[in-house]
Amino acid sequence: MSEILGGLGINKPQWRLLDATPETQENIRLLENLGKKMFAETSLVREGVVAENDVQTAKKFLAEAIHQINPKFAWASLFEHYIISTEMAKRVGHSAVEHGIAVNPAEIQFATMLHDAGRLATQDYLRNDLITDHLFRKWGISAGHGEVYPSLTKLLRATDDLKLNEQQLHFQKPMTTEQKAMAQTLYNSLSPAQRIVNYCDNLGKRGQNGLFDMQSFLDYLKSQEDRHPQSSGWPSVSFAIKRRQASAVLQAYAIEETTQWLQEKGVDLDAIHAELKDYGPRFVLLVRHGEVENTRGIVYNLDELMKDEDRIHISEKGREQMRSVARIVQERRFPVSKLFLSTQKRAEESMGEIATALGMDASTAEKIPELNDLRAPYPYKSGMTMKELKSRGGNVYDLPETEQPNKIVERTQLAFHNIAQRLNAGETAVAVVHGDPTAWLLNSLYRGPDRPLPAPKDLRTENYPPKGSCTAVILDGEGKYFTHYFLTDSAGKNTY
Repeated sequence: MSEILGGLGINKPQWRLLDATPETQENIRLLENLGKKMFAETSLVREGVVAENDVQTAKKFLAEAIHQINPKFAWASLFEHYIISTEMAKRVGHSAVEHGIAVNPAEIQFATMLHDAGRLATQDYLRNDLITDHLFRKWGISAGHGEVYPSLTKLLRATDDLKLNEQQLHFQKPMTTEQKAMAQTLYNSLSPAQRIVNYCDNLGKRGQNGLFDMQSFLDYLKSQEDRHPQSSGWPSVSFAIKRRQASAVLQAYAIEETTQWLQEKGVDLDAIHAELKDYGPRFVLLVRHGEVENTRGIVYNLDELMKDEDRIHISEKGREQMRSVARIVQERRFPVSKLFLSTQKRAEESMGEIATALGMDASTAEKIPELNDLRAPYPYKSGMTMKELKSRGGNVYDLPETEQPNKIVERTQLAFHNIAQRLNAGETAVAVVHGDPTAWLLNSLYRGPDRPLPAPKDLRTENYPPKGSCTAVILDGEGKYFTHYFLTDSAGKNTY
C-alpha cells in the first residue's frame, strides 16, 4: 500500500494509503477494485499494447467510477476536461500518425482519458498524480505504458536547477539562454506520445472565452496560485507547492515547443481547435423538489387529480434544501443557463427558491408536463396514508389506474433529450422533477436499452433521488448519456 517517491527529497519518502483521509482511502480502494475488474481482459494488460477497444473500456471505467464515487468535491470543469482532452488526443494522435509521427493514437487517447483518474479520489495537488500512478500498478498496467504520461514529479524536480527570479515566475521576464537550454533538455527527454498527451492535457480545457488557446492557457497558468492552497500537511504537496510557479513556466515552454513541433510535422492544430470550438459535455441537473408540508400524511399525487385544499406545498425545510442545492451548484461551478420544471405547484415553489439563489428569474423557467410525477390517483382517492404506502415499499404499480414504468420512461426520456438538445457545449440546465419518474429515467439511461429496468418493488433501492437532492447527469461531446452521480449529500436517504 505504498508508493516510492524516490529522489523527491521529501522527509517521508513514501506515499501511503493509510495517510489519506477515510473518504480518500475509500475512493482509492473503489478505483483499485473497479479498474482491476474492468481492465483485466484488455489488450493493454494482457499484451502490453493499447487497442481501440481498450479506449472504450477506459471510457466505461471513468463513467462508472464517477457514478460510484459521487465526487461532490469536483468542479464541473473536471468532467469537461475529461471529455475535451480525450477527443483532442484522438484527433491530434491520428493526425500525428498521418504525418509520419510514430505513435499509437489509441494509447494516447487511453492515457489522456485516465491521466486524471486520481482526481476522483482527491483534489490535492500532486497527490492525485501519485494516486493515478498507484492505480495503474494496481490495475496491472505496465511501467512501459506509464511512460506515455509526462511526469509531474519530474517536471517539479527540474525546476530546482532553473533558479527563476520573481519576475520570471510571474511571466514578466523570459528565461535566460542558459535556463532555456535546461528547459530544452527536459523537453527533449519527452517521447512523442508524452508531448501529445501533455499538450492535450493542458489545452484540452474550456475557459470563459471558449476552448483554450495559447494565450488563455498562459492566463490560466498565471492565475493558478489563486486556485490552489498555499500550504499543506502532506510532504508531497508541500514539495509541489514550493515549485509550482516555476513548473508553470516550464510547462508553458513545453507546450510552445510541442505546438511548433507538431505544426512543423504538418499537424493542423488550428483546424483541430476550430473543430472542437463547440465540443464538450452538457450537464442536466435533476433536482427533486424539496420536503413538503403533509401534516395529514395523505398519499398525494398530481395537483389536477386532487382537491384544492389537498394540494401539496413545500415546507420551510424544503425551501432550505433548494437554497442548499443552489449553493452547491454554484460552488461546483456548473454554468446554469436554462431552467425547467414540471407543472406541479411543489416544483414551481422549489424552482422559485433555486432561481433566486442562483440570481436567475424563475419566470423564465419552462414548464414541461413530461417531467410530472407519475399518474397514480387510486391511493389518494382510496384514502391511503403514507404509513400504508411505506408498508408497500412505495410500490403503487399494481394498483388500478397507475401509470406504468414503460410509459414513464418514454415521456421522461423525451423531456430529458429535449432539454439536452437545447444546451450548448459546457452549459447546464436545472430541472425540478419528482421521485419515481426521475428514478425510472436514471435507471433507463444508466442501464441502456439492452438491460431490463428494475422491478417496481426494487425501484427505491436503485438510482432513487431523495426529496431535496440533486443528480448531475453528464452528456458526452456527442450529446449522449455518459454518466450521472448524486451531487448532494442526501443521496440514498429515501423519503416518501
